[in-house]
Amino acid sequence: MKYFLKNGDENSLILIDEFGTGTEPMLGGSIAEAILGELNRKKVFGVLTTHYTNLKHFASVTEGIIN
Repeated sequence: MKYFLKNGDENSLILIDEFGTGTEPMLGGSIAEAILGELNRKKVFGVLTTHYTNLKHFASVTEGIIN
């Protein structure tokens, strides 16, 4: 994620399976939401999968992200 945040731009394509996993379950969704918001701000294009409900809600109310 650090690499994507540092180097991603409107010419980037990222593919992430199970976004937010691999960390503390209670924090994983929040960390992933913050990263997703920053990637969206940078106009990085991507396809991401997740089971985190907060990311699904975030996508449904955030311009530039499609759920």
